[in-house]
Amino acid sequence: MTNLTLCRTRVLNTLRSTNEKFEDDIVDEAIRRILDEYSQAFPDVRTAIFPLLESGRAQLLVDCKGLLAVQQLILPYQWDILDPLIDEREDFYVFFHQSQPYVYFTGFPVPLAGQLVSLRFACRHTMTELDDAADTTVRPDHESMLVLGAAGAAATSRAAGTIEQWGGRASDPNQLMLWGQAQYQKFREFLLTIRADQSQSVFPRSYWPLDGEDGHVW
Repeated sequence: MTNLTLCRTRVLNTLRSTNEKFEDDIVDEAIRRILDEYSQAFPDVRTAIFPLLESGRAQLLVDCKGLLAVQQLILPYQWDILDPLIDEREDFYVFFHQSQPYVYFTGFPVPLAGQLVSLRFACRHTMTELDDAADTTVRPDHESMLVLGAAGAAATSRAAGTIEQWGGRASDPNQLMLWGQAQYQKFREFLLTIRADQSQSVFPRSYWPLDGEDGHVW
């Protein structure tokens, strides 16, 4: 699944159909849905090191596109000391403001401009060409199940929205819905398996407030 074009082809082959029945918009939306669910069970894990732009408790997490959860945060990060983990912080929570991820430190010391922060974080998977993504992060041995899930999602979506008779028979949309639900269920079972196989939780317990404008902390 090197890019969106190839993924579309594989989804259509699984559906045994063409774009005449499943337009790109339907297939692409199904792929987005499956990527989101896959990311919740088996997210892409990345690291980022960057300097803080200003002092204060609330800090924008730059270079963390698609962030789902922060797994580890070191501040200040000093690569040249014997044990950088000595400065690991746990006194923070993550929130989103205008779709941008921020971290808020509740304890001391208060972060200072210029300090380096090191993050290990879970984020959403991407696919080349989908929503302008530059690379595909899905694990190769998981691709076939994502294709199956996307085919199931596309089938149920079209069956639910179709008005005309599928193939000239009124029962065909129902058959398509049942087939799609069966494939999607296989994908859901796959997610349960890969989530259980992980050695530790990729989503540590944390407080996730609503958008900053709401002013709530849960």
